[in-house]
Amino acid sequence: MKEKQVLEQEKLILTVRLWHPVMRAEEIVNGIDRTPSLAETAGKNYITPKGVVTNRINKETYVIYDFPRGRGNDLFDAVKTANSFLFENIDFFTQFKKSGGRCDYYITIVSKDNYSFVLDPEIIGECAQLGVQIWVEIFYGDKLDLIPS
Repeated sequence: MKEKQVLEQEKLILTVRLWHPVMRAEEIVNGIDRTPSLAETAGKNYITPKGVVTNRINKETYVIYDFPRGRGNDLFDAVKTANSFLFENIDFFTQFKKSGGRCDYYITIVSKDNYSFVLDPEIIGECAQLGVQIWVEIFYGDKLDLIPS
């Protein structure tokens, strides 16, 4: 019962976002062994999440991979899983970075209570080795519906 209570108090989602100035989204998707949640190519019209084609042109290619949602205190495990994902695709990822690509982890946390987390030196070292930036956005209060269960 306590587990359910914790799940209702906080939610977490981590996305791995890959950006490249010229590489096509298909090239990135073919180089990574996972289906993305979103893939858009530089120079093409931006398509909204609802599928509407706009007049805005993508300045960069971007590919986004979602990782499983979980409790907020699973942040360490979420980052470790994302690091493992990139290390499993290290040959492609190295070429991607050398050719001008960049990567970040975008982490969203929603909590009804105080929230804290620790990223130990091992995890930070892995992120540094991969050249990954970490973005964290924390929502406080009754916004748990922002992240679907």
